[in-house]
Amino acid sequence: MAFHAETDVLERFEDFLDRAVKFNPARKPEHLAYSLTHSLKRTDKGWTWKQDPRGRDRVRATPLDERQAAATRRNAELWEDLRALATRTLIIRGDASKTLAADVAQRMVDAAQHATLVTVPGASGYVPGDRPREFAEALDAFLSARSRMG
Repeated sequence: MAFHAETDVLERFEDFLDRAVKFNPARKPEHLAYSLTHSLKRTDKGWTWKQDPRGRDRVRATPLDERQAAATRRNAELWEDLRALATRTLIIRGDASKTLAADVAQRMVDAAQHATLVTVPGASGYVPGDRPREFAEALDAFLSARSRMG
């Protein structure tokens, strides 16, 4: 969300790419460029996000106390959902993640009935983009073990 807010409209595609590289230096620039080609559109003012900004505008217009109360309710609901998971679950976290703290990831494992945590070194909050090989290996190991269990 912070990256979107800082980059609503930029003159050149390369300006978005430069910001994206600074925002997420763990990802290869060519991967970021590819992702941005699917997320941006050209307008008469430059380049901007394809997503409708009205959703972000509505969030910004909602009073902070209402947003915080809604977030608290949603957070409690998500923890309940996690505790209710009966299937084996894989949680993959980048060790440099700013979106999923290590202690929260461990709490998720403790809360879920059958969760496994894999932490990928050198990855941010977007492990598939930062470390695609390691992501695929972790997923393959998890699914292979799952298929052997029946």
